Order: sequence, then structure tokens, then C-alpha cells
Amino acid sequence: NVKILMDFIKSPISNIRVTLVTNVIDTPYSGMLPGYIEGLYSWRNSNIDLYKLSIVGKIRFILGNVININGKKKEIYFKDRCPMEFDYLSVNIGIESDFSKIPGAKKYTIPLKPISELNKKLKYKEFFGESVGIIGAGAAGVEVSFALRERLKNTKISLFSGVNGILPRYNNSGKKNVKKYLHNSKIKLIENDPVLKIRKNVVITSNNLKFKFDK
Repeated sequence: NVKILMDFIKSPISNIRVTLVTNVIDTPYSGMLPGYIEGLYSWRNSNIDLYKLSIVGKIRFILGNVININGKKKEIYFKDRCPMEFDYLSVNIGIESDFSKIPGAKKYTIPLKPISELNKKLKYKEFFGESVGIIGAGAAGVEVSFALRERLKNTKISLFSGVNGILPRYNNSGKKNVKKYLHNSKIKLIENDPVLKIRKNVVITSNNLKFKFDK
């Protein structure tokens, strides 16, 4: 949606009022998040100020929580303001972590998503501990593992992959290189052994292996 807003700013269309509805003022650029976790970038440099962007583009800016959308009436309903009418609507609310497949995950793990709340979690050091387990060995999980390694030099870090292994969408050469870097970075890879359930400070895999973590 930010890309669409930029297109409207670069090529305005007359007689159309564009409105941005959001529950946050800052929205992170996901490609810079590992660098932010590592400490390479500040929160300001890795985020887009949606309010300032709206001012520049002469876009109406509404900060609020949407609770319902009526497609037939073409209305958006808010938690604490009057409904808003629309002619065309683009909805992109980002993604949240899926806890449904792993019992105990919602209660005992710290989700990376929604990424707009990441600054708060880092500020209160929710990810920090003597031992940290990361569930999910796709590109994001691998990048976060390396980022936390740089930030937490003395922390024991483990990375869990599912049945598809590490980086399932990458070729064998890329996987081999990443495995080497993980080994050299002293990040333990638990491969092809999906997490079955989570208890307080304990991760249990499908092979009934138990791993203790602070976070």
C-alpha cells in the first residue's frame, strides 16, 4: 500500500481523494529489520513515517483501529470515530504469527510479527537471554538468527527448521553456504525435526527431543 501511495504522489489523479487508514504512524521496512535487530540501523532510519508521507502527498491521514468493513454499503467502521465511506478500497494489514499448529506457542513464545511492534519488544529486551531458540528456518528466521548473534555475542542461539529443512525455497548451494555460516557463527541448527509443542522455557520436537531456553 505504501508503494501505491508513492505512485499517487508521483502521478496524482485529479478529483480523487486518497485516504490512508492506519493504526500506526511508523511502519517498518521489512528488509531492514534484521539490520535494526543487529543494531546497524536506528528505528527512525528503518521506518517510514506515514504521517509525513501523507502530508507530502496531500493524502488524508486517519489514525485509528478498524473494527469492521461493510462492502455493500462501502463503509469502514472504527473503534472510536464515525464510519467512513469509500468508493475503492485496498486492504493490506500485514501478517501475524500463526500459533495454531504448535500447542503452547501463543503462551510461551515471542512473535516477530506484527513487525510494527518489534521496537517495543527490543526496547524491553524480550528477545534477550542466555539461550534463545528461533522457530522457523526460512529466510527471515536465518536472518534474525545472524542478527541476534551480532547483537548478543555471548548468547547460545538455536534455529529450528521444519520438515522442509532450512531455506526450502533456495538451491542446494545456497543452503550449504548458510549452514557453514551458521556453524561458524556458533548457531545450532536443529534440522528436519519440527517443533511439536512448547512449554515454559522448553521446546519439544517431533523426535521427542527437549531443549531449554530463556527466550
